[in-house]
Amino acid sequence: MIDDIKQIKDVARALNHLNFQKMDNIYVNLIAIFSERNEALINSAIRLEKIESTEEITGNIILLNFILRDMIENIEILSWLKLKNDNVYHKIGEKEYKEFISKLLGDEKIHPYKFSNNNKNLKYILENLYGSLNLNDDFDKIIVIKKEVHNYIHKNGLKYIAPIESLTYDKVLEKYFNKIKFIFKFYFKIVFLLDNSCIGSSDCIDYLDCGMTPPENCQYWVAPIFDEYIINQFDDNDKNWLKNNNNYNMQFNF
Repeated sequence: MIDDIKQIKDVARALNHLNFQKMDNIYVNLIAIFSERNEALINSAIRLEKIESTEEITGNIILLNFILRDMIENIEILSWLKLKNDNVYHKIGEKEYKEFISKLLGDEKIHPYKFSNNNKNLKYILENLYGSLNLNDDFDKIIVIKKEVHNYIHKNGLKYIAPIESLTYDKVLEKYFNKIKFIFKFYFKIVFLLDNSCIGSSDCIDYLDCGMTPPENCQYWVAPIFDEYIINQFDDNDKNWLKNNNNYNMQFNF
């Protein structure tokens, strides 16, 4: 289990490093920024693997719930920023776009698309843009995790204030690590949906930096770290989902 968690931490780092120079229509690359945040969150979870005393268990459970909450929020806010930015950039004039950027870089509160059951949730927004996503089970599971995390953080009931776990700490970690794996897999799917090229290798840029002509179609090569992650942690349904939403013709090796 811990090897899988370390692998997704490395995948988050790769998403950051391979995308930070690909500027979005604002001053940064949004996928890189939120992948860096996820790497930090996952690394924090890894540090909770070992405990020195039983008194640390409750504190660690609280921290794991905050990690899950932040990973879910990263998907919500990234989707809002990415889609809102693209929409503003392509459909309004330069003046309005500059006003949007000014607000974005200021102190104005961001109102992201949410995981919820109403008709304005993230699933509704994405399906309006991309058609049926075939992710109903994934969205439903995210909503359940989000509700449980909300109850822990806001202490909605005694069992959340003082959780009584009949499981050993190893089993508690396994439960939370499985949730982290699931949320990150969903994050990976969403960033791929928003920008297929985000999983591209650096070969094309590397050749150009060396003054060499890149091999034909190398801009569609998938970085090996992502192929390895998909082979290791994606089932056949997940793999087929990637293939069905591969609108940029990225060349997977699975």
